[in-house]
Amino acid sequence: MNSSGESAPAGAGTAPSADPWSAANWTAEPVLTVPTGPAQSPQPVPSARRRGKALPGMVALGLALVGLVVEIVAITIAAPASATETSWAVASVLAWIANGLTLAGVVTGLVAVVARLGRWWGAPAIVLGLLANPWLQVTVLGALS
Repeated sequence: MNSSGESAPAGAGTAPSADPWSAANWTAEPVLTVPTGPAQSPQPVPSARRRGKALPGMVALGLALVGLVVEIVAITIAAPASATETSWAVASVLAWIANGLTLAGVVTGLVAVVARLGRWWGAPAIVLGLLANPWLQVTVLGALS
């Protein structure tokens, strides 16, 4: 049916309508063009979606950095000779949180590198997450002693 209430002929739905907001005129990714000069053809403008592709890598690096900071805080709480049972318990909980954050940073970094979603952010996240992981540090230092 058209806007006046009458039914449209059989092939009428294929032509673009005059309404710019109709579904027939919509394309999934519009290409914007910028004229480069009077005699040159317009060049396509890069899509703004490319910036969002690095988000998983940035998140991975952020998780690994936050895990490192939490681990430093846990070591600072537990390191003094005057540390009490309560401070050891708090440091233990913070170490488990740091363990989870660094592990999440490594896994997210692996996803970012493999899927090419911010691999320049994901690769350092993997390295930092592995080096800052408290469980891995205890395991390696225990094996070396």
